[in-house]
Amino acid sequence: MSDVNRWVSTVLLLVAFAANGTSSSRPNQASAIKSSINGPTALALDKNGYLYVIEEEDRIDRIDLGDGTISVVAGYGRKPEQDCLHRDGIQATKACLQYPASLAVDATGNLFIGEISGYVRKVDISSGLISTVAGTGHPGKIIEGSSALATDFGEIVGLAIDADGSLFIGNGQILKVDGNSGIVTRFAGSGKQEFRGDGEPARNAGFRNAGTISLDNAGNLLIADSGNCRVRRVDHATSIIRTVAITGEVSQDGSCAAGNLQLTPDPSDAVADSTGNVYFVEGAMDIVRRVDALTLSILTVVGTGAKGFHGDGGPAVRAKLNNPSGLAIDRDGNLYIAEFVNNRVRRVDAKSKVITTIAGNGLPHRIDVMM
Repeated sequence: MSDVNRWVSTVLLLVAFAANGTSSSRPNQASAIKSSINGPTALALDKNGYLYVIEEEDRIDRIDLGDGTISVVAGYGRKPEQDCLHRDGIQATKACLQYPASLAVDATGNLFIGEISGYVRKVDISSGLISTVAGTGHPGKIIEGSSALATDFGEIVGLAIDADGSLFIGNGQILKVDGNSGIVTRFAGSGKQEFRGDGEPARNAGFRNAGTISLDNAGNLLIADSGNCRVRRVDHATSIIRTVAITGEVSQDGSCAAGNLQLTPDPSDAVADSTGNVYFVEGAMDIVRRVDALTLSILTVVGTGAKGFHGDGGPAVRAKLNNPSGLAIDRDGNLYIAEFVNNRVRRVDAKSKVITTIAGNGLPHRIDVMM
């Protein structure tokens, strides 16, 4: 799913089964595979084997990959906006989140949540308390050299954190918040909606709808420049930006086009494995693709391109997906996929390439009317 389409609420019709309810009634430490997960999107993994996932209900779940249980770690479920009070210093499970869109985990396991509303929130792993670490909740002009808490980031749709604790925030361009000083600088993107800059310093680059971001093991920043139909990478050592994958050409209406395809192969959610292979989603195409680190050749590794839910227990390339909307990859190369419409999180084994569901029972039933 593209960064733009993901947050357009009018494209989806939800039909919940009263007998099962939605995930709001789920207890903590429940079986992940038996629980309902309502519209999962962004994913993030920590080093202890916990997988975090955003639910459409404006809350964050944590899946224990060891024992297969699921718990709520932040947010208490969607409420009317006038009742959503922005509060810090309380238990994260009692906090109201405002359209969380991105996740990151630091070296000690603390969880960071980027909100469309313009805040970055931190959940302390030890205490469970939530605090704001960046953003004012308002749109505005980015002023370099200002503090993160005084900066108007606008809509935050991408988030990453490096080994030094510096935050990278995607909001059409990429801003960096220094882990020590908390000072904001522009890391990538000129702010102009265009394509330019390959082979140049990332600050000069032009993006179209750049949003989801991640860091690879070497500290290189991956950017899904979805409006330019590209995945791009900023080299950690040189800050030079280059394209690592092209999925189509920008059409006159500003969408990605590939041959005679009617759907848009705009990329999102790029992540890298330990050897530098890059994986990304083409949500409208219902596939996940991989860029080989050495040859830069691109292969489809998950999905047939046919929309649906099918294939658990078999090869991932024969599986059906429905609006894949988030990726994560662990140190062993196992790939995790959030499926927005199928209400599931699935896993592709690094060795066997077999796909299975690890969380979500498919409820509440959801009808995709966008594609």
